[in-house]
This record gives sequence, structure tokens and C-alpha cells, in this order.
Amino acid sequence: MKRILLLLIVIATTVFMVIPVEASPILYEYLNTGGDANSIDIFGANVVAQQFTVTTSHTVTSIKLELLCVLAPPTVKVSLYNAAAGVPTTEITSVTYAGTVLADSYTMTTFDIPDTSLLPSTQYAIVVSSPNGNATNYIRWHQDSGGGLGSAVGLHSHDTGISWTSDTPADYLFEVYGEVVFQVKDANIFQDYLVDGDWLLVVETVNDYPGYADITDPEQYFNVQLRNVAGTVVLAATTLKSYGDTPCSIYLSPSTVSALTYGSAYIVRMVGNFTGTPYVEYTLSNTIDNDDWQGSDLRALDSWCLKTAKSMNTYDGNTNSHPYTSKSSSGELLSTEGGSGFIAGIPNIMEVRPDLFEKVIRKPIYDYGVATNTFDNETSWDIEVGSVIASDAASLGAILGITAKQFLSMGLWIIYIFAMLFIFVNKAGAETMFVAVICVPLLLIGAYFRIIEIQVLLVTAAMLALLFTWKMIMSR
Repeated sequence: MKRILLLLIVIATTVFMVIPVEASPILYEYLNTGGDANSIDIFGANVVAQQFTVTTSHTVTSIKLELLCVLAPPTVKVSLYNAAAGVPTTEITSVTYAGTVLADSYTMTTFDIPDTSLLPSTQYAIVVSSPNGNATNYIRWHQDSGGGLGSAVGLHSHDTGISWTSDTPADYLFEVYGEVVFQVKDANIFQDYLVDGDWLLVVETVNDYPGYADITDPEQYFNVQLRNVAGTVVLAATTLKSYGDTPCSIYLSPSTVSALTYGSAYIVRMVGNFTGTPYVEYTLSNTIDNDDWQGSDLRALDSWCLKTAKSMNTYDGNTNSHPYTSKSSSGELLSTEGGSGFIAGIPNIMEVRPDLFEKVIRKPIYDYGVATNTFDNETSWDIEVGSVIASDAASLGAILGITAKQFLSMGLWIIYIFAMLFIFVNKAGAETMFVAVICVPLLLIGAYFRIIEIQVLLVTAAMLALLFTWKMIMSR
């Protein structure tokens, strides 16, 4: 029995460990206090709405409403609408629950909504109805008669929303829960990344912006900026490389950094380059509790990358399948799957911090120089012949109006021409062979001293060989 119990505990623990831990929904728009009055009776054509305005783009995963029911309405329908000028216009999504989910006194009741993304600075409305209710079985929505929510309007309708009557200043109690889709989560600055005096700004962004994420090129529609403390001047910028939870970076050269102040509360902003120019911001902090200025110890950059990879794991649901980090004998590393995102988002990271990666791709480094012709090197021939000969050649060449090198080259050519003439006019014999042979070292000396170009040497030697061969044949 003990063994069975122990086995069950191990199985239960294992199951618990492999279940992904999902992030808790975030409360966004809400008014959840101040209820002091009732809405109209909600049934049939009688419906009630609460319009609100989104400030930060997010999804909707659930909505809580403070409702009560009288007797037992068959159903309660909660709808999410687009809105304009404070009035619901078109339905986006809806859920229908049995009326038994409601209490007979005002209670915050949760309604799970199909995940829906909401745009910033945009109006929406929650509409509550009970199509199958009646004058005996109906719903009421708790109201704050004095209002309490900015950019919002409470409304009711007696014709299923064809026309609306404002309940201003009243608002209805509600809570909207969702998840982030547009956020600068974190940013750090490191010094001396590539060269002394430079800065590297690394940023973790979340971007699942409705209508753009995964169907457009993020580099075309979004960029990440470093702005001054007032947020009025762009100091540096880069394009966003990927949607979802991802790292990106801005590199600042020493010349750019020279005009900035280390430790300042600069603003990091992610901006959409389209109508409305939506943006979210993060302010760099230099406090004991939250220091975004990490100095030149790049081991802290390794820690930042690993922390961000784990955040990406949670966001993408990769906690157990294809995780972005891995364990090794040398510690925790970025896995092959996780490393690719950092290579794309932080230039040169693999070359600068190779020990951070599970798998390193090393690229050969080439020193690209300029090819030169050694025989065209005007500064080396005089060293080869010696300072005395070079000086005398320069003096004699000056009389003829030519350079020292040209003078020596001309001397060798005169000797060569006389040798050619001697071979041509004399009969074949020991003298002719001697003259032909002695020309070869003269030409080689000219090439060695860099007075004659190697190409000319080869052509001249070939001509000498042909002349000598012709002479030998003709003498028979």
C-alpha cells in the first residue's frame, strides 16, 4: 500500500510539473465600486449597455458584471460591441449563459469571452440582454448613479438596441480582463559592448497588435526608439524584428553616447507607423530597486537574455516543449530555438557572448587588404641596389631628365641591345654563346633589384632564346 501511495504521489507531482503555468489575466477597464441604483428591468427588447474606452491595446478573455436576477430568467446574454460617439454599433462577439448563474442579490459574475483583441484609444461597449426573459423573470445591472468612469457612458434601450438612451451621469459596474498585446516589458543598457565607450540598449517587447501581428512585416510597421527624458526627441531607433514576446536592441556608438548622460531617465518607446500612431513606453530607471543601467559587465547581459528567454517561454507556452533555455554542465544556456530570436534581435550577440549559446555558429574572419604588385613598389628597388648606386643613378638620371630607376633600367637595356646585335651579326661560336648566356643573369639582376618588371623579363628572355636558336640553325 505504501508503495502504491508513493507511486501515486510521484505521478501526481509529475503531472503537476508538466502542466503549463498560465499568466493570470490582467484587469484593464473597470468600475467596481459605488453601486447605489438599479438599471431598467432587462428582458426581451429591454437591454442595457456600458460604453468604455480602451487606453492600452489588449485582449479580452473575460468580463465580470455586477448583476442580479428576479426569479429565474431562462438566459443571460453578454455581448461585446464596437461603439462610436458613446453608442454601441456592431456586435464583435457574445456568450450566452443559463440564468441560473446569477444570484438574487447583486454579485460580480464572470463571463468567459472568446479571446478578442482591442485597439487603444477606441470605444467599445458591453451589452446585457435576456431575450427569453419576461416582466416576471428579468435581470438588473447595478448602477453608480453619479458615474465615476471617464470616457464612458451608461445606456439603455427598449427596442433591442435599435435606439439608445443615455443614463448619464450613471455608469454600470463591470470589470474587463485580458492579456497584454502591445507592451515594452523591460529595457537595460550595457556599456563597452563592441568597443570602449559604446552603449547597447536591449529591450523586451510584446507585440500582437490586432490587424498587424503575424500578417504583416513588423519591420515595416513598428519601430523601437530611445527618446530623451521629455520624450520629445528621438535619440536612436531600430525596427521591430518579430511579433510576439521578443528581444530587440539599439546600438549606440561612442560618438552618439558622448552627447548622452549615463543613468538618465530616457524613454524607450515602441511605435506603430500607421494611422493613429499607437505607442507604448518604458522609462529607464536608475534606482536601487530597479536599475536598468548595467555597466560594462556583460555577464549581466547573459542574465538578461536568459531571463527574457524564460519570459518568452511563458508567453509562447513553451515551458516544457521546445524551451528557449537548456541546462548544461557549464550552466544555463540559450537553446537552439531560443538563441535564434536573440541573434536576430541583438546584432553580434553570438560573437560577443558565445558561451551564452547551446550551439555556436562560428564565422571565419577575413582581413580584407589591397593587393599590390611588388615590382611596382617604387620605395624598395633603391634599398636592393644600395644607397651608393641609387644616389649615383639619381644624379645621372637628373642630367637626362629621368628617374634613377629609369636610368638603371635604360643602362641594362643598352647592354641587352648590344648583346642582341652581337649575336645577330656574328657567326655561331663560343663568343656568341657566351654573350647569349651572359645576358640572362643581367636580366635576372634587373628583375631582382626591381628595376625591370617580371613580365618584361619573360618576354625579353623569350626573344633572346628565339634569336639564339635562329642563329644556330642558320649557321649550319
